[in-house]
Amino acid sequence: MIYLDNNKELFTLLNITSFNNIQGAINNIAPSLLEYHLDQLIDNIQDTTTLNKHNVQDTINLDKYTLYIDYSDNLYIEIQIIEDEYSTASLW
Repeated sequence: MIYLDNNKELFTLLNITSFNNIQGAINNIAPSLLEYHLDQLIDNIQDTTTLNKHNVQDTINLDKYTLYIDYSDNLYIEIQIIEDEYSTASLW
């Protein structure tokens, strides 16, 4: 699912001003804390959107998140639903 961060709340959260600085900010934060903040940000957005991947200027892949910035400087957050790989089918 893809969410649009209209207010660039992620930039405010990481105390950065542009997408170019985001990699350094991500490296300076604990992964679990970053995941918590991204979950909270997505909970606040609530509305999913579509993304034309032909207009994507830059991409950052995190564990279950992908961050996109397009040529209009819109910030998109995609969350991948990860299935439990350890579940087994029933024998009955």
